[in-house]
Amino acid sequence: MTTNKSKNTCDNTTQISQAHPKLQSILLRERLKEIEIRLVDLADFLGISRPTAYKFIQMYETGYKDNIDGKLLKFFDFVMNEKELDKSRAMSYIVENLVQPRTKSTQDRAQIIANLLKKENSVKIEFIDMVAQTQVLDPILEYLLECQKILAKSKRALNEEEVAKITPLNELYNKLGLRLDIKIKEQK
Repeated sequence: MTTNKSKNTCDNTTQISQAHPKLQSILLRERLKEIEIRLVDLADFLGISRPTAYKFIQMYETGYKDNIDGKLLKFFDFVMNEKELDKSRAMSYIVENLVQPRTKSTQDRAQIIANLLKKENSVKIEFIDMVAQTQVLDPILEYLLECQKILAKSKRALNEEEVAKITPLNELYNKLGLRLDIKIKEQK
C-alpha cells in the first residue's frame, strides 16, 4: 500500500509539474471549483454519471491518465494549464471539443436535407440520408463524383478516356431503361 501511495504521489507530482507554474500546487478538482465548474454540470455536459466524472478526475490527479478518454484528458490539461481561464472559456472548450451532437431523428435529417435541395425530391432526400447513415455506397462515391464532373462538361464531346470512365455508369443506365445524354468525340 505504501508503494502505491508513493507511486501515486510521484505520478501526481509529475502531472502537476507540467501545469502552469501558478497552478502547480492545485489539484484538478480545486481548479474546477476555482473556475466555478461543478462536478454535476461537468458530468451532465459529458453525458456521464457524476461518479464516473469524479473517477476520471481522481485518475488524472493521481497520474493514471491512460484510461481517460483523449478528449477529456486534453480538457483536463487545458483547465490545469490555462492561467486566465474562466467558466465561459472552459464551457466554450467543452461545447466545441467534447459535447457530442445529439442524434437527429430521421424526420429532422430529412428536413435538413430538403432545405439544401433546390427542389424537394423525396427519393433524393432518402438517398442522401442513407449515404450519410451507412457505408454501403462509400466504395463507389468517388467514381460517381468523377462521372458527375465528366457529365457536367457534356456540352462538349467527350474524349476516349472520359467515355471509358463513364461506360459502367452508362451500362447501368441502359439496364434500367434510362439514357445518359452524352456526346462522344468522333475519332479521326
